[in-house]
Amino acid sequence: MSSAAATAFAGVSVATPNLTTPFRGRVRLPLRGVSAAPRRAVASMAVSAPRSGAAASFLERRESERALHFVKYQGLGNDFIMVDNRDSSVPKVTPEEAAKLCDRNFGIGADGVIFVMPGVNDADYTMRIFNSDGSEPEMCGNGVRCFARFIGELENLQGTHR
Repeated sequence: MSSAAATAFAGVSVATPNLTTPFRGRVRLPLRGVSAAPRRAVASMAVSAPRSGAAASFLERRESERALHFVKYQGLGNDFIMVDNRDSSVPKVTPEEAAKLCDRNFGIGADGVIFVMPGVNDADYTMRIFNSDGSEPEMCGNGVRCFARFIGELENLQGTHR
């Protein structure tokens, strides 16, 4: 991990109850019982801006660093990095970069990266997901659960669960 990424992690507050260890590049959620409601943790990480044709790892590029702001959700045992990508129809990271972010030893650690993107065909929002190996699935049930929760919190939606 680059020193810029390590510095970006220092002092990040994680909005998850019962979190007892300091944030050191991975969000650890307590596993006291699986809840149907997705959990989330808030953080950001400095990553390099993508360059076309660049062979260097995105964590090694230092000229034009930018912060990737993300929220980490957990839904029924799967955890996802949620990226607010509403300002562009192009994901903020490539599939290869997403795979590196999902690495549980050297990245943030997740089952996938979900991008909340501008809506199409009269939808308010669309979702695009990269799996931890960089592949793009057609759909992911637990990912949709986290996506819906993210949108609900973004729009401050209120409702009841029966």
